[in-house]
Amino acid sequence: MLGMLKKIILKFEKHLTMILLYMLFIFLFMYVGAYNEGREFYNLAIPIDYKIPFNPHFVWTYILYYIIALMPVMVVEDIHEFRRMVGAYLMMYFMGFLTFILFPVKMIRPELIGDGYSMWLLKKIYNADNGYNCFPSMHVANAFLASFFSFRFNRNYGIIVYLMAFLITISTLFIKQHYIIDLVAGILLAYFVYKFSYFKLSSKRVRSELKRFREVIEGV
Repeated sequence: MLGMLKKIILKFEKHLTMILLYMLFIFLFMYVGAYNEGREFYNLAIPIDYKIPFNPHFVWTYILYYIIALMPVMVVEDIHEFRRMVGAYLMMYFMGFLTFILFPVKMIRPELIGDGYSMWLLKKIYNADNGYNCFPSMHVANAFLASFFSFRFNRNYGIIVYLMAFLITISTLFIKQHYIIDLVAGILLAYFVYKFSYFKLSSKRVRSELKRFREVIEGV
């Protein structure tokens, strides 16, 4: 009975935590975007960015992000590993949104002309997102961090999440939400945070490194 109750509580904690993380991300994204409105910004477009055609139908692939953001809760069962993952997300949010403030990049978007469900949805996204929170791409970073953790605990499931992350990444280029450099930075940020979350510096290694450092100093 107690074991079942504990499982229910932990499951509730996991779902509630992911929902709160999701809400925190939306709040920070909107707040920092509003803060950057009107500020001087950088344009990180490279020649190949201008050669990628605009295609509003990729918006349906783009919104896969709102599914993938919550998927790790289905894979990471151990509560300690789950809390480690939450810490990685929080670290990534801090680094990403701080970069938005210190190095504002804005996406130069096309004028949306036309009708249809794809165009209607993309207009909604453009209206909600002023295009300032670009570098690094937090949508891509979130998607790949979810992929890294999912693949670690369930390879078959993780492959599916990787595929979704790849499709999300490509879609941001076709609907003109990000430059290529934004995507690269987003993937690197996710990879760094993931690796850092599992970085262990043992006391033995610390002593070894300190001893080597003293030997270098004494030899100078």
